[in-house]
Formats: sequence, structure tokens, C-alpha cells
Amino acid sequence: MATVLKAENLHKDYPNHGETVQALRGVDMTIEEGRFYAIVGRSGCGKSTLLHLLGGFDSPTSGRVLLDDEDLFQLSDVAQAALRRRKLGFVFQAYQLLPELSAEENVRLPLWLDKGSGDEQWIDALFDQLGLSKKRMRFPSELSGGEQQRVAIARALVAKPRLLLADEPTGNLDRGNGQAVMALLKQMNVSFRQTILLVTHDSDAVSYADTVLKMEDGRITSKEVLQ
Repeated sequence: MATVLKAENLHKDYPNHGETVQALRGVDMTIEEGRFYAIVGRSGCGKSTLLHLLGGFDSPTSGRVLLDDEDLFQLSDVAQAALRRRKLGFVFQAYQLLPELSAEENVRLPLWLDKGSGDEQWIDALFDQLGLSKKRMRFPSELSGGEQQRVAIARALVAKPRLLLADEPTGNLDRGNGQAVMALLKQMNVSFRQTILLVTHDSDAVSYADTVLKMEDGRITSKEVLQ
């Protein structure tokens, strides 16, 4: 099975009132194509910090992140941003939709930023699979929380990323909408072999993953393969 992303000996330190906080303490991990990973652990264990490093939003104190064998932090800022746009998709707890754009315009935004038009059949399939075909022209203010998160998922997948990173995607949703969003992510994983890495506190969300990584004190302490 092909390796999509690999982290090697990742450390991340933060200064805090004259002291050093070790958020990550030598994390090694490998993400394989087509699998659905969940990272779990108590608040403050380092899981969101890890996700931000894997996505290139922050730089490690030491260590490497290899995306398709390219060292993310050896690239220029421009090259790193282009690699993120083309190979990584992001879904966050906050939907982060632009209020002045329609659902369809929000979904197409990553393509426009990369000066591309995208695969029209794929875009149509996303709206259909995510139950948004009749909401394409609606603005975020006209959508429910669950619908806004589905638009965010479509935006994350529109460029056919190698890896989808999701940080607490059900955190702002009620249980019913949260389960619906997780079922849709699982559907994308199964139907399109979309590789997904999820950070969550939600025990219901964990059940959709096929590999669960547990973090404690800045380290991955266990790996459980469920499927």
C-alpha cells in the first residue's frame, strides 16, 4: 500500500512565561493510501498541534514531514502553499466559509486560487454525494450548520487531495448532524478511497475510522487497527 504522508521524529516546543512547553515529543507516523485514521487523546495532548504540522500550518522545532516523499519544510513558502492546495484538503470545527460567496463558489475557491477550473463531473458528484445539489446557489447564512459543514467537506475534496485532514469536524454540530457528517466522510473514504486523518474527542466519530492512534503527552502511545 502506497505511503501518502510520513512524519519523522517530530518535535514542537513553545515558549511559555520563560519556560519551554513540549507540545510534541518525537512523533513518528505513516499514513497509507485509502485508509481512515483517527487521532484521539485528552485535550492538550498535542493532537491538534500534530495535525497543524502535518498540514504545513506551523513548522516543527525539529523533524520532518514527507508528503509523497517531498519534505514539506524544505520547500519555499510559495511551493509549500501550492503543494497544500493540490494535495491536502482541510476540514475544521469552524466551517470557515466566505459569507459573500454561494455554496458552489465556496467549493470552487481552492480551484480558483490555483488558477484551475476543476473536474466538472467530480464537482457535480460531490454536490450529489453530499446532498447539496439543490443548495449550490445558497449562501452560508441560508444553510444549516450541518449543510455548512458539508460544503466545507466538498471544498476540501474538490481538488482530489491525496489526504484529507479533519480537526474536530463535528465539534459545532448536534449529535444527529455530527453522525451524518461522519457517515459522509466514511462514504468518501469507501467509495473514492479518500485517505482521511481525523482529530476528534468524539467517541462516536472514532467508530468510523479503521485505524486509531492514541496520543498522550505529545507522543503517539498506541495504534489500533480496527479494519
